[in-house]
Amino acid sequence: MADMQNDINRILNDFANQLLTVFREAIVNSLGAGTSVRSLPSPKRRARPASKPVAAPVAAPVAAPSKKKASKRGPKSTPKEVEQLQVQILDALKGGAKLSSSDLVKALKVDPGPFQYALGKLKKDGKVSQLGERRLAKYSLGAGSSGGKKKPAAKAAPKAAAKKKAAKADAPAETPAS
Repeated sequence: MADMQNDINRILNDFANQLLTVFREAIVNSLGAGTSVRSLPSPKRRARPASKPVAAPVAAPVAAPSKKKASKRGPKSTPKEVEQLQVQILDALKGGAKLSSSDLVKALKVDPGPFQYALGKLKKDGKVSQLGERRLAKYSLGAGSSGGKKKPAAKAAPKAAAKKKAAKADAPAETPAS
């Protein structure tokens, strides 16, 4: 069995060698008689095409100073516009109405951005109270809960305790008088 496998391998190798010889001769004949296979030039390597030469930078013409680009948010509201919007919000909430911000925007037919700013100022001043949080938030007139967003109490106690410890460490130890 091993002899048969060796014979098959030998026959295949001979066949492959004969094919390579035929291909080499065909290449030599196609390129021209008298040149050997070893003297053929190696194929050129492909590379990136050469880039276009870069021209020297040209000074831009001096133009009049232009205004800054407008932001994507649109123009800012003036204080007068914000005040007018605040009055509209307060009018819409009169009579004890509890409305969401989207309801107020639809009722007043205003842009949501400036509306949220004006509403935030009213909440900060205590003229409008927020009941609930986020999407469930409703707004009404007057002081009320701030929507669960209470400012944390100042933590003065830990700082005071740290100062006392530092003072004790710096003070000389008292010795009992005898």
